[in-house]
Amino acid sequence: MKNKKLVPQIRFKGFSDEWENIKLSDMFIRLIKKNTDNSVKNVLTNSAEFGIILQHQFFKNEIVKKTNLNKYYIININDFTYNPRISSNAPAGPINRNKTCIGCVSPLYINFKIKTIEYINFYEIYFNSNLWNKELFYKANYGARHDRISIYENDFFNISLPITNIIEQYNISNYLGNIYTLISKKQMKLEKMKALKQTLLQKMFPNDNNSVPEIRFKDFTENWEKKKLGDIGNTYSGLTGKKKNDFGHGNALYIPYLNIFKNPIIDNSMLEPIEIDFKQNKVLYGDIFFTTSSETPEEVGMSSVWLNNLNNIYLNSFCFGYRLNNINEYNLLYFTYLLRSLFVRKKIAILAQGISRYNISKNKLMELKILFTGKQEQEKIGKYFYKLDKLINLYEKEIEKLTNLKKAFLKKMFV
Repeated sequence: MKNKKLVPQIRFKGFSDEWENIKLSDMFIRLIKKNTDNSVKNVLTNSAEFGIILQHQFFKNEIVKKTNLNKYYIININDFTYNPRISSNAPAGPINRNKTCIGCVSPLYINFKIKTIEYINFYEIYFNSNLWNKELFYKANYGARHDRISIYENDFFNISLPITNIIEQYNISNYLGNIYTLISKKQMKLEKMKALKQTLLQKMFPNDNNSVPEIRFKDFTENWEKKKLGDIGNTYSGLTGKKKNDFGHGNALYIPYLNIFKNPIIDNSMLEPIEIDFKQNKVLYGDIFFTTSSETPEEVGMSSVWLNNLNNIYLNSFCFGYRLNNINEYNLLYFTYLLRSLFVRKKIAILAQGISRYNISKNKLMELKILFTGKQEQEKIGKYFYKLDKLINLYEKEIEKLTNLKKAFLKKMFV
């Protein structure tokens, strides 16, 4: 039987030669220098999501004392390190190139530097794929820990790597590198927009000590008015008396818990089927939903608004509904962001009760007093945050498309 040729599915014009396989040790030098005198104080973490970053940035604090780094390995800029800890983003653990600073890394890491610097971008991109995972799994010594790959260093350095001529390597790394850069730029813009939203949620809604917000649209000067939620609306319960086999089929739809938890406005694509049941409370346009429990008090009572006129819609049993007495007095988009503003979220979190799981009483929530402004200012605020959310969603979708494109090219441009 003829051996399969080592050629990628997608190639640049002018390249037809077969690729070769080499061992990792043919291209890289193993690094074993330890921080024996504790001279290097920067502790680095190899993260599947963020690459190699300072430990305190990843964990929000140092998890190892600066005076106890003598067993840690030293790595320099452009060195590579392998973290055997597995995750959903890195099922075999991440291999990343150090672009942060000279630092020291956990003795659990395997560290190495490239022999020929011209190849570094090509292999950095290759290690960001999962093409090397299969062989690492094959060589791994299972049985140590479920969250960590166990592999002998000699076996690790015997892993096969692909190699082609330097010009083709440059073309591949340059093309894919441009996609990585574009993703990174869009990700930075996305993070800035999310940070802006959080800041404005704090500054465009007043706290209990003030009757006006810190930032306001022009021509609005009147004081905001405090109202109790129970005085301007009423609650209703979600689905009752249902069993597991009642879900997943039928001509009606219900709103799951996660749809409410994740989205300030209900996402229609996240509705799930159920049979029509006239005994249940139906959801109406303008209804607001609250989650009743979570693992942390900060995530209890998350709210979401229903802005559709669909028929036969029900609410899951782990949330409750809230219906305004006079929907025309309020702008629903404003209500959407008001209930997720910093000050309202803090007030709701205080009402949470529990130890391992936290719950909130709808009666307690209805006692909550919240500051409201007039309908015109509500509309301005609601529309502003809605547009900002649309922009955030657009960037998230663009990043998702580029990420999928990157994955497809990684698979087809390497052997």
